[in-house]
Amino acid sequence: MSVDSKVSGLRFTLCTEDDDDIICIDQKQSLFSQAFAALNELRCNGQLCDIVLVVEGRKISAHRVVLAASIPYFRVMFTAEMLEANQTEVVLQELDYETLEQLVSFAYCGELRISAGNVQSIMIGANFLQLDGVAEKCAEYLQTRLHTSNALAIRAFCSALGCRAVVAAADRFVQKHFMCVSRCEEFLQLSVDDVVELLCMDGLYVESEEAVFEAAFRWIQHDREKRKKYASR
Repeated sequence: MSVDSKVSGLRFTLCTEDDDDIICIDQKQSLFSQAFAALNELRCNGQLCDIVLVVEGRKISAHRVVLAASIPYFRVMFTAEMLEANQTEVVLQELDYETLEQLVSFAYCGELRISAGNVQSIMIGANFLQLDGVAEKCAEYLQTRLHTSNALAIRAFCSALGCRAVVAAADRFVQKHFMCVSRCEEFLQLSVDDVVELLCMDGLYVESEEAVFEAAFRWIQHDREKRKKYASR
């Protein structure tokens, strides 16, 4: 006789005063972490995967349900009537392999390392995949790394991504450190429109109006033949 059949024949009755004595099992956090850890192990072993992401000629195996649950871009792709919804392989042209691998791993583990070496690619990838939380962390990281040598480049990068918080932070930084920023190579490489926008900022920390004129003069002299026509502006 099996254990199940033995147990099924056993019954008992609890005291009636225990009817309202209820315990609740709440292991959501541990269950979720264990389940996602197991799913990631399956992914790494190539088990039960039902979608392959192809980028730069390399393949990343994954589970549709995990990608759809964790990454908004894939949720739309797999649940809407898109061509990719029924494909077993999806080619992505917009991202590089390392970035996509890191973000797919994040979808399973909830962990991601942001560094000076990967913050730009991660922010681009997060923006594309609509991972707003990751993009916000990248933005916070960039705000803490503003320097006179990179503030203008960070501003241009984040402006292209529509990240207003970093653009505003960069503007404040440039205003405060204009004297140093205007002497950096980045300033000399700006377009005429960007230079005009910068020089017209309210609240520039300058010793005198002459400092603004000198900055404009340095910019023109950097490529005099092409820029001398802007002197009148």
